[in-house]
Amino acid sequence: MNRAERRREKRNSEKKVTLSNAEIEKIKRNTADSTFDTILALLYVLPLQILRNQGWGKVRLQRFNDDLTDLINSTDFKRENVQSLVEKMKNDYGITFKNQGV
Repeated sequence: MNRAERRREKRNSEKKVTLSNAEIEKIKRNTADSTFDTILALLYVLPLQILRNQGWGKVRLQRFNDDLTDLINSTDFKRENVQSLVEKMKNDYGITFKNQGV
């Protein structure tokens, strides 16, 4: 490759790409959707795997998954409601979460 070709390649590799606001918003929305799907999959898969390891079968796992989906999709699923569920688990069963302390 001669010097002119190297300069042309360098000039072409340094070109800036301009995106419209709509394109930027679309990229943000796609990234947020992808991240949400990944987090939701982890929230579902990890408990299901633990229950499966404890001997739960297909029907019980599906029922648990359906109940979890219904709870997350419910209109009552707000931060305050989640906090009350955390407190209920702590008070009734002694289950604490790392960020809640002992």
